[in-house]
Amino acid sequence: MEDELLLAVSPPPPPTRPADVMTAGGEHIEGQARCDACEHLFTPALREEPDGSGGVVGRFDCPHCERRYEAYAIDARGLSLRERVAGAKSDRHRRHLKAQLKAHVTHGRGLLPA
Repeated sequence: MEDELLLAVSPPPPPTRPADVMTAGGEHIEGQARCDACEHLFTPALREEPDGSGGVVGRFDCPHCERRYEAYAIDARGLSLRERVAGAKSDRHRRHLKAQLKAHVTHGRGLLPA
């Protein structure tokens, strides 16, 4: 009974995806990001760049102040698995490959050095 009461008064969890933000009025804006440096609200233009070791880094920049953000990194083995996921013939095989892929993806290291 106490657990039910706590759940009823607990605030909702914060957005789980880094590109989801709330406006000052509490309105949810999916697919938008707010720059930590200049507070500009924008739609991230994600691009992948080689990381120098056979993998890639997914990045986007604030269009206002050009602050760089890293959304994810995938190592070389992860890139191979990602291609295999795209070509998987069955849902079962696709799920199996995606589970392996998770170990090769690093999410959101945040701000990058200017």
